[in-house]
Amino acid sequence: MYQLASPRLHLDRNDPPLMFITGGLDNIDTNAVPIRRDMQRLKIPSGILVIPDAPHNFTKDPEWFELSMSTAVFFFDSHL
Repeated sequence: MYQLASPRLHLDRNDPPLMFITGGLDNIDTNAVPIRRDMQRLKIPSGILVIPDAPHNFTKDPEWFELSMSTAVFFFDSHL
């Protein structure tokens, strides 16, 4: 069931760009290294922002929220 639910196992060249945003204090697994590697092989743009010293729920801090939103807007403006 886990494999069926994993977006990584359903990637194809028609998938849209994807931006990952995570806190630096979050689990390293949230850096999405395997899926980003697979996306690169398929030539699907992806990006990652790791906010230093931020927890998983970084959106509660206005500065981190603004950083994440401005980064996402820049990424999607660049790729869509």
